[in-house]
Amino acid sequence: MYEIKPQSLKTFIEDSSIKLPRFQRKKTWNPEKNFLLAVSVFKGYPLGVTILNMEKDKKTKRLTKWLLDGRQRRTALTEMLYDPEKIYFWAKKYIKFKNNDQPNDVINKFVEKISEYIEYDLDENTENDDSNDDVEQITDNTDVIDDSIDEEENEQIKKAGLQLLAKLIRLTHNEKTKGTGLTLPFDFSKYVKDLYYVENDGRLNCRKLKSWLSQYDTYCIENQLSYDEYMSFVSFTESRNAYIDDKKNKFITQVSLVWPQLLERIDLLKEIEDLFIGASIGLIEISDITTTDSQKIFNIINTGGTMLTSAEILSAKPSWNVPINNPDDNVLSATRKLYKQIDVTTDGVVKWDIPATMLYRLDYTEYLFGDLSEDKTDFERKITLGFKLLSGILNKGMKKDDISKLSTLNINWNSDVDKIINDLNILFKLVSESAFFKFLATWKISIRELLSENIALDFILLLYTDWINKGKTVSDNNAKKVQKNAFILFDRLMYEYVSGQWLGSGDTKVARSLANFNTMQTDGMFIKIEDSKWEKLISDIIDNNKIEDSTIDQRKVTPLLYYYYCLKSIAGPNDPKVKNIEVDHIIPQTLFEDSTIENKKVIKDNLFNLALLPKAENISKSNKRLIEITDRWLSTQIVTYEEIKEVDFRKYSDVNNYLALKEERGQLIKKTFKDDRQSWLNN
Repeated sequence: MYEIKPQSLKTFIEDSSIKLPRFQRKKTWNPEKNFLLAVSVFKGYPLGVTILNMEKDKKTKRLTKWLLDGRQRRTALTEMLYDPEKIYFWAKKYIKFKNNDQPNDVINKFVEKISEYIEYDLDENTENDDSNDDVEQITDNTDVIDDSIDEEENEQIKKAGLQLLAKLIRLTHNEKTKGTGLTLPFDFSKYVKDLYYVENDGRLNCRKLKSWLSQYDTYCIENQLSYDEYMSFVSFTESRNAYIDDKKNKFITQVSLVWPQLLERIDLLKEIEDLFIGASIGLIEISDITTTDSQKIFNIINTGGTMLTSAEILSAKPSWNVPINNPDDNVLSATRKLYKQIDVTTDGVVKWDIPATMLYRLDYTEYLFGDLSEDKTDFERKITLGFKLLSGILNKGMKKDDISKLSTLNINWNSDVDKIINDLNILFKLVSESAFFKFLATWKISIRELLSENIALDFILLLYTDWINKGKTVSDNNAKKVQKNAFILFDRLMYEYVSGQWLGSGDTKVARSLANFNTMQTDGMFIKIEDSKWEKLISDIIDNNKIEDSTIDQRKVTPLLYYYYCLKSIAGPNDPKVKNIEVDHIIPQTLFEDSTIENKKVIKDNLFNLALLPKAENISKSNKRLIEITDRWLSTQIVTYEEIKEVDFRKYSDVNNYLALKEERGQLIKKTFKDDRQSWLNN
């Protein structure tokens, strides 16, 4: 199932069988985090563990190691080994020294900062754990640090690899236009043509220089030369590059003059190479296990860190990395957009990309799932929703194993899924044109935000199944039945959510709904929630402050508030001044808190004391009493949306009149959920 073993850092970095999954978390490590990892390497601290998913291709028998966790760490380690100049730039950010600081000042700042970091780490019993690829900012705690750095501490800093790190920083300082102190001594572009490490603009590339110097070492061995003699270096350069005109003698003279500097840097790079050969990193190699087990192993190792999603685990499976031939333009465009968000360059489209980009290609996701932003949480949610949606349609389930089995389906991943997306776009265009959902759209809240993610998926999947059964009609009497079914289904899901029937595993409930689809309908129409159940639910809330046997709170009754306005055919504000909608307490919460009313904490959040109120920029009712409202625009909104006449503003500014408010608005709410709801059902 899994094996734990150490591996040389150099071997880990150079292992060509390690592949990045198609989907990788966006690179988030900053220079400070990278530098602290460098400190761990040079200091000899543990480097955490990396998770590899071992997959053997059944046909070629070739073993591929998919890097599930450790991308940022491996990237940083690779840069340290191949481009040590990067360590200097990371140090500059972390230590905060300046380009014009003298070398001794730089080293003094280095010693002080590293002392603080090491002492803080030990004093606070924190672990330098890099097994979590999410950025964990490590800050200085100067309150618990003794500012004095004595000679003994200085000596400790210089031991065990940190002396080498300090040497690297000292030799690399400072940066010039063409390079740094590490590379500039090798600038022989005046004497030699086409040096590999000199860019077209004249800048010296450290990564290329290190590669070139590794060839120098090999050259000396093969030709039995002493690498520490400058004429060996001259001979090596001559074997690869031609001189500019008659500059050979000048080149030899220049090399002889700067040879101590060159040799010091050559030795430094060799020492860094040896350090990476000797240092180890822990590998956890997992194989032949389910997606659920892979995710659990990752989460156990990264306790307190961000969990890998099922979609991320799947991206490291060969069956999901099968290329899609001739993908259409919509798929290509959506795939490019997805990978641009995580700063990853890819070619073409693979099977994994198809469900991952479903929400990018759906036209009506805003009123189903909301306006998912591009931040980390919403981005991962968007991908996961695509997998769940496709799995629900094709496998009638959304659990991890259902999603994992998607890749084994014998379908055309280009045309068949594209057809499903087109069908969904047609269906929800039809739904969006129905009157009720036009009202819901004006309140700028999605079904996911109003109820839950799984309820939104249940709504889509059941309605899609219903539409397919009705022949995917868009224009005849069946189309109106689909629109009516959409309202009946929304009404049912609203009732189930508020009454607590969606507690627990939503994935399981969605699968059960799909399995029992035929029992949910009569003559092609969804079975309605009985009027008596709705009447009891609303009465219990208004009169008893309860839902079933539980005490109400604002979160539980807020969905009913939105539903109430839509049932009454009250549209949300179409006003450019309105930035968002807020749930307002008609009698402010502070008045209840200062009162002696029994059960006041619950009563203040009752449905009769809540209203949706447009919030204009710089204009908010907040905790003001109605009589304290001076803005005329806001007063008109209160009359419209809180259904309070201006002559009653003073009356309902007194918390002791909450029973009158309960009577007035309570009756309105009960009547709406009885008469207006029935009107929508019969329409």
